[in-house]
Amino acid sequence: MNAPRESVADQALTVLVVEEAAANPSDLSHMLSRLGHRIVRARDGEEAEERFQACGPDLVLVDVQARSADSVQATERVRKLQGLRWVPVVCVTAQDSKSEVIAALEAGADDCLTQPISADLLRAKLCSIARTLALQRANAHRNAELERYFHDAEEEQKIASGLMHRLVQMDMIRDRSVEHRLTPALHLSGDVIAAARTPDNTLYVLLADGTGHGLAASLGVMP
Repeated sequence: MNAPRESVADQALTVLVVEEAAANPSDLSHMLSRLGHRIVRARDGEEAEERFQACGPDLVLVDVQARSADSVQATERVRKLQGLRWVPVVCVTAQDSKSEVIAALEAGADDCLTQPISADLLRAKLCSIARTLALQRANAHRNAELERYFHDAEEEQKIASGLMHRLVQMDMIRDRSVEHRLTPALHLSGDVIAAARTPDNTLYVLLADGTGHGLAASLGVMP
C-alpha cells in the first residue's frame, strides 16, 4: 500500500524575512516558525541580497512598515537576483497604508499582507504560494527534460546526416556539367543526387525523392 502523499499545507518553505529588527523575531516570524517553516532573517536590502544568494529561499517576506526606502530597495534587489527561478515576494504593510502597498508592488512585490495578520490567513496564503511554486517547478522540470531531448535529437540528426552523406558519396558529384543543391527540411532526408560517367563518357544522373523528412525518410537510401 502506498504511503499518503504530503499535502501542500504540510510542505515546509524556506522564508527570507526582511525586517528592521531582524535580531528580535517578530510576531510574523513566530507564526511562520509555528507553521513549520524555516526562517532566514535580514535587516536591509544588502543583507537580504546576501541571504538570498546563500539560502535560495522559496518565499521572501518584506516588512515595509518601518523604513519604506530600505524595504523597497530590498524588494528591488531580491527581484533582480531571481533570474529564471521565480521566487514570490510578499510585502507586509500597516493597515490602510495605500502608499506603502503601491510602492511595494511597483518595486516588484507579488502580493501584500496587512497587519495584524491572523495565523489562519497566513497559513492559507502560504498554501496558495506553495501550490503555485509546485506548478512552476514542475513546469521548469518538464522544460528542462524537453530541452535535453531536443539537444540529444539534434546531435543524433547531425551524426546521421554525416553518415548518410558518406553512404550516398555526395563528394563524388564533381562533374563540371552538373550543378546541384540539396536542401532538406531537417538535417537529412531521403533525397539523393548521384552522377557518374561511363568509360565512353556518357553521363548518368540519378535523382531520388524520399517520402517524408528526417531520419525515417532517409532509411530507404541505405540499401
